[in-house]
Amino acid sequence: MEARGLLYIDEPMLHLSEAQVIAIADSASELGDEGFYLSYVERYVDPDPPIQDFAVGRLSFNRYRELLDRATLTHVLVSQHGRWGVFVTDEGVAVVAGPETFVASAYRTLPPMREQATRYASDILSTELPGLHAWLRDLVNGILGPEDAAAVLSSAESP
Repeated sequence: MEARGLLYIDEPMLHLSEAQVIAIADSASELGDEGFYLSYVERYVDPDPPIQDFAVGRLSFNRYRELLDRATLTHVLVSQHGRWGVFVTDEGVAVVAGPETFVASAYRTLPPMREQATRYASDILSTELPGLHAWLRDLVNGILGPEDAAAVLSSAESP
């Protein structure tokens, strides 16, 4: 993967919003790569679990919502050709990866990545969980790079 991005998830069920799904679908379409797989990262342990991996011809918000379980489970959307992926956590954030053109295209209709990263960082830093704070710093640094990460974290820490 050549580029990474971060999507802030403020939906009550912690899934991608309609605008985020549309941005990802449009970006994939621009690559000529519309098909995708959706797979739950967290797995059911029931003796007879429901289907947890899906192949889909074209990404749409309605299809995405149909495939999500009633529970909020961490899941991943991956291009059928392995060109891009979106890791959606139940922690209020998703990580996007793919060619630079894919990631840049996704942000054309979404709030800028730094703005989304700042909102997420503000949420995490408002908790009293130091371990999560350290993880956040590593995540933002890995996605944005040291200079932008420092600016995001400084903004998030300011009242």
